[in-house]
Amino acid sequence: MKLFLHIGTEKTGSSFLQTVSARNRDLLQKCKIFYPKAGNRERDMIQGRISPGNGYPIFKGIKDGKFNGVHKFLSNQLKFALVEGCDSVLISNENIVDLALQDEGISKLNNVILEAGYQSVQWLLIIRDPLDQAISLFKHRAKSGQFSSPEKWVEESYKTMNAIQNFYSIGKDISLDVVYRKYARDSSKMIKLFFNDWLNVYNMPIHANEVVNPSLSFSELFFLKTQFKIDPYLVPYYYSVFLNIHQDRKPNDIELDNLIKKAFSYRLQKYNPFIEELNAHMHDNEQIQFVNEVHHNIDLGHFNYNMVFSEEQILLLLLEQRKQYSLYRQSLNTFFAFRDFIKMALIKFLKS
Repeated sequence: MKLFLHIGTEKTGSSFLQTVSARNRDLLQKCKIFYPKAGNRERDMIQGRISPGNGYPIFKGIKDGKFNGVHKFLSNQLKFALVEGCDSVLISNENIVDLALQDEGISKLNNVILEAGYQSVQWLLIIRDPLDQAISLFKHRAKSGQFSSPEKWVEESYKTMNAIQNFYSIGKDISLDVVYRKYARDSSKMIKLFFNDWLNVYNMPIHANEVVNPSLSFSELFFLKTQFKIDPYLVPYYYSVFLNIHQDRKPNDIELDNLIKKAFSYRLQKYNPFIEELNAHMHDNEQIQFVNEVHHNIDLGHFNYNMVFSEEQILLLLLEQRKQYSLYRQSLNTFFAFRDFIKMALIKFLKS
């Protein structure tokens, strides 16, 4: 039995690939590939929402040191695959690569896989240009409004390239069978990369480009950050307002875009030597882009940058504000009415 293990990285279309796999289990099974269900996240996977895929128990188990649980999970999937007449199992979770940041995490996982009865395992790691990925990941994390500064985030919280670097080194040391491919925004290219090239599965249905987790502009994110300081309760409401405005109807965020790209580039250029080594294992037309060298630090706290909003964005913000104020007034009126009711009831009780 062979294990196909898709391990990441984040912001490289994992949820999309997992959804396509879940919706086409019958086709995969005809090709002798068993794709396990994702437990209580199965519905998210089927419906095209953000999902950890079907491999989260592996990531969580190894991370927490519960190797017996991972062994049981993997051996069970092997048994189910045999019952269905399959000779391989497909598991996907974009966080598994982060186990490379844990002491012997990947090595322990590889041992558990073999102990569970698999004859071989092929790992797939999908990689995105570091600057592009860091910005996309920052936008995903920053939508709650809880961030200090972009430059601090990329310095302290962006660990993806560290994980890839560690995994690459471990893979060489213990001779893992790894396929390295580059992320593409085009869904048809991702289908080809994942199903045709890696799994040798063809005739997949055509899937339109589905945006599972759309990003906000930097101006919108900085607005949410300011709103979080004033009233965190309103952040989700304003987030939904921004989310419902199509990207084509938002103004260019050129000033903030350029500043943040420079701030990120300054901190990511240290990975260029590793990228050069990694590119030797990438397809010729899938080379990872080097980070443009920026020889000075960018601190956004020292810039008087402008946030840019369209008339439509401002209109929808004001409408949401009016709605929230109206709800506030309603709750206030309810409170006063209840207070007056209690007051009159108390007076009647005292008079009786």
